[in-house]
Amino acid sequence: MTTKRLTLDEHLSKVAIYNQTKDVYKNYTQLAPKHRQAFKDKHNATLQQHEAAHKYLTEHLNVRTTIPEKAWKAEREKLLRERFILAEPYYDLKDDVKNMEVIRRGAVRVINEITPECSRARLPEMEL
Repeated sequence: MTTKRLTLDEHLSKVAIYNQTKDVYKNYTQLAPKHRQAFKDKHNATLQQHEAAHKYLTEHLNVRTTIPEKAWKAEREKLLRERFILAEPYYDLKDDVKNMEVIRRGAVRVINEITPECSRARLPEMEL
């Protein structure tokens, strides 16, 4: 589940970069060839980001022609909701285990204090 969410996060970050840089790229492609180099020199980082995002998205679209941004966002939100639903019982159990360990250590300490030395050898699994 976490891997899928991280993959969706990566997809959505590339979509965001693609959407932020597409206007600059569109302006670049519409320029006359003699003006392109100056424009490219000025906006090189933005153009490289756009091209990298475009390449990433085309590799991960699985022959789709449109970016399924809404579907990716919905799936990511669903995974996050599931994660938070599952996290609450996990943290409750984690606290219970911590409390039980404190109780166990206390019980072992009390047993060690009241048990004579010779009978401790019979309870090796109880010692820390």
